[in-house]
Amino acid sequence: ASGPDFHFGAFGGVHTGSAAADFGGLTIGFYDTISQPLTTIAGHSYSFSFWLSIGAVGGSSNGQEAFWNGVMIQSLTNSSNLPYTQFTFTEVASSTSTVIAFAGYNPPYFNNVDDVSVTDLDASVPEPATWALGICGLATLIGLRKRRTI
Repeated sequence: ASGPDFHFGAFGGVHTGSAAADFGGLTIGFYDTISQPLTTIAGHSYSFSFWLSIGAVGGSSNGQEAFWNGVMIQSLTNSSNLPYTQFTFTEVASSTSTVIAFAGYNPPYFNNVDDVSVTDLDASVPEPATWALGICGLATLIGLRKRRTI
């Protein structure tokens, strides 16, 4: 995490738990940032979800961005007050490592990101080799059963 006014805490409240990522930024247009590399499978689709609140009072200048592997997938600027709202994106991993990141500023208030999740949408689909192995095993069991009954 970097930036002059980035905190883990509850400055703007939390969605669940006891802490959220708080993006303040001391200067308009200068973003506090946080990032996290994840192990991914190239070609798999992922659900990237998070809850965001923006504490804008009196037309404050603010900005909040979300990134998937360096590509901006969300950009909000000069938003009005926003209670915790869930945002969900479907993204495809291009390699075995993907970096998710957030950047924000909101002086003198805070933007808050909480409950971030990344879920592999292809993980429950067996690969062709798994299907082939299962079918071979089933055929072997059927063959053994028939052999015993003859």
